[in-house]
Amino acid sequence: MAWRARLARCDRWSAARAAHQPRPHLSTAPRAPLAGEMVAANGGGCAAQGQGTSYACPVASGVVALMLEAAPQLTYRDVQGILAQTSYMTDPDDEGWTTNEAGYHHNAKYGFGMVDAQAAVEAAQSWEPWRAGGAH
Repeated sequence: MAWRARLARCDRWSAARAAHQPRPHLSTAPRAPLAGEMVAANGGGCAAQGQGTSYACPVASGVVALMLEAAPQLTYRDVQGILAQTSYMTDPDDEGWTTNEAGYHHNAKYGFGMVDAQAAVEAAQSWEPWRAGGAH
């Protein structure tokens, strides 16, 4: 079975903007100051800006690709664990944040939080793969 994750994007105020799925597992957004809705830019003929899950999914996929380049032995479960562990809470004052049994923060609106590409790749480089039973 293929691994699936619900994604949302967050705006510059860290408000979750889920499209079609009310409960994202992960959120993506630019970390540049005053980024607004700018998510991607290029010098070619494609759109230079956009919003929503149309850009959140490619950003998250790119982060996973970087993780797998850094540590090709990772399984989908390792990728899930790294993303959950390294994502940071958006809107930490929201009352919906809980801590699950694995010790990760989770919110019905924000999922595990905002994807942190640098933290995810750094964690992938030293990650010990999870065994079949789910333990490190």
